[in-house]
Parts: sequence; C-alpha cells; structure tokens
Amino acid sequence: MIFFTFLVFLMALIPQGGHPDPLGLKGIVNTWMFAVSVMFLLVTLGFAILRRLMPLSRRNIIFTMNHFGLWLVLLAGSLGQADKEEVIIQAGQDQLVWYGQNEYTGIMELPFALELQEFIVKEYPPRLALFHQAGALVKARGDQWTSVDEPGIFAIDSFDIHVGTYYPEAFVKPDTVLNVRGIAGTAPAARVRVTPPSGKKVQGWISPGGSITPPRSLELSPDFYLALLPPEPAYYGARARLYTQSGIDGESRLIEVNHPIKAEGWWIYLQSFDQAMGRKAERYTFLAVKDPWLPLVYAGLCFMIAGALGLLFLSPKSGKRENL
Repeated sequence: MIFFTFLVFLMALIPQGGHPDPLGLKGIVNTWMFAVSVMFLLVTLGFAILRRLMPLSRRNIIFTMNHFGLWLVLLAGSLGQADKEEVIIQAGQDQLVWYGQNEYTGIMELPFALELQEFIVKEYPPRLALFHQAGALVKARGDQWTSVDEPGIFAIDSFDIHVGTYYPEAFVKPDTVLNVRGIAGTAPAARVRVTPPSGKKVQGWISPGGSITPPRSLELSPDFYLALLPPEPAYYGARARLYTQSGIDGESRLIEVNHPIKAEGWWIYLQSFDQAMGRKAERYTFLAVKDPWLPLVYAGLCFMIAGALGLLFLSPKSGKRENL
C-alpha cells in the first residue's frame, strides 16, 4: 500500500504523457512497478474483504461496502487505462466530420458525425497593462470597460490614464483606426491619453492586434510603454448537428466547456478554438473520449461513500468504537 501510494504521489508531481523517459516516470501507469503494486493491493484487499463477509453483521456489511468500493475503483481504473480512447476532432463551419486523430492509431473513424452550425464566444473586455521597454509586465489594470460610452480616468502605477474611445472590433492601420464589425481577424482598440510623472502628456491608439491587424502600443517614456492585453474568453460553446449509427439524424446539440454530450458511448467535449480569430474562428477542436470502465469507477465511489456514511452512524461497541 505504501509503495502504491508513493507511485500515485509521483504521478501527481510529475506530468504524465509526452515523450517517454528511461525511468518511465512520465508514464507510471504503463510500468511493471505500477502493475505489480496494483495487483498485489487488489489481491490482499480482496482477501481482506472475503474474510469479513461472514458472519453477517452491520459492522461487516459496512466494512465490505467501503473496502469493496475501493477495490472496484482500483480494478476498473487500472483496466480502464488500457481500454480508454481519446480522439481529437478538427471541425469547420458547416463541415460534416465523422473521423478524428488518435494518438496511437492515427486517423480513426467514429460511430457518430458532427456538423458545426454555430460557434458562440463571449469575451471579457481587454485590460490595460504597463510594461518595461525590455518587455516585462509591470502592472495590469484589473477593472475593465465595456463600450465606447463608458470612458474612464484611472491610474496604473504612477501614470494617469484617460480612456477616450474604445472599439471592440477595429481594423488598425498605420495612420488610422477603423471601427468595423463582423470582419474576421479584427482586434479591440482604444485611444488613450496618459500623463506620466514628468507631466508631459502622451496620447494615441493601442491594440493587442489580431490575425490581420498588427499590435500597437504607446511609448510613455524611455523605460515604459502602455499596451492592451488580448481579450480573454468568458464563455464559448458550439451548436452542432449530431448523426449516430443508432438513429439520431441531424439532432441539434449544444456542446459547452465542461458540459459535453454523449453519443454511442463517447463523451464529446469542446476543447479549443483559434483565439487569434476570436468569434470569427474557422477551425474548432473537439475531444471525444470513450472509457467503458468509467461506470464501474462511479459505482465503486458510491460504495465507498455509502460505507463512509455507515461508519459515521455506526454506534460504538462497549463504549469504544471498534477498529474496522
């Protein structure tokens, strides 16, 4: 048990996956050390459970539920590592996709198909940030403005900043900034007026840049410049038509972050999108995961919880709580 716990502790400290290393520390679950420790733990735990099955009593039942739950989680979790499949699906707007990329087998055909209808993304307004000329971030403004109708005056470090105009979507040119909507690759832009400690005001446009617009910053002094950080996504989801071999024909489903959909035994997650293009992204990445042993893991957890609750309400015997 100590050796198994030590291996799990190493897995928590060392990132698993990627290129294998000579000691196998980046793939501990695939080593003989992990296999032997799990097998030994399952055998000894299994005999301990069998020994407490009889005679039937409330204490023995609670012990069996708790420890059988742990045994089931270890067994299903270990076997699930071999049968678990993960497939990366790249999809574009109005493109029907029924295949994905598997890490081990390459292109893999799936028992379902997705046709992306709509991509929904909401972004936080960008933040102002003060940088050293060497590129190191000094301080970022946490408060955010939301539209051109809400200008503000505030301070970052010792610089007083006035936000005059803000465009959520703009096309930045060397000599001007155009307020545009609905064009892919645009970027937010703001016109600011800054009063540095020296008292000499500096003004101009700043933008984080996009796929078709270059970034623009404002030099405040020989040591500092002001920039606009790229907007961070607050929410994104995808609405897609789902087709399955079991008979679902073009049913519209919403796939959100942390809210996957299930089809033919696969869980389908929305993993990422082209953030440089923002809401006008043309390529999206889905992750399809199939783990046939996962229901047994959940069942084992339920047994463990039931056993733990039973221990809480188990009355002491002869004035002392019995060591289970």
